[in-house]
Amino acid sequence: MTLAAVTLCGCTDRPSAAPAAIGPCADARAWQDELRSLPAGALLNVDASYIRDTCSGTAQVAATKLLLRGTGASYSARLNRLLECSSGYVVVTGPGDSFLPAGQVEFDVEPAADNFAVTIRADSVAKNILLLRRAKVLARHQGTSGS
Repeated sequence: MTLAAVTLCGCTDRPSAAPAAIGPCADARAWQDELRSLPAGALLNVDASYIRDTCSGTAQVAATKLLLRGTGASYSARLNRLLECSSGYVVVTGPGDSFLPAGQVEFDVEPAADNFAVTIRADSVAKNILLLRRAKVLARHQGTSGS
């Protein structure tokens, strides 16, 4: 009798972030406005988060990470409240020229030393690439690094 071990691997959708509470964390317009109008010097770095498929040698943009200055930046009261959100999502509707792409957008805010790391994840690879490009343009206007 021959025994064979079989491992089944499948792809499943990533579980959605827990919905943000009603209030500033769930306000798509607040996120849009505040990210677009960051004070000079507040955006320290823009980077992409990738999903890598080592078997096929490909990578996909999975999220955009913004590193925001935690100390010494004069943020609006609304942005300070948004940075208190740990994670959640918003549904973005409206014009396609906004900072955030249309559809569901997830946010994770984590302290990073004396700064804040804000990870923004859209609902498709194409939208994540668009978000990364927009964030890099914002970084260029602020004179910061965007890898």
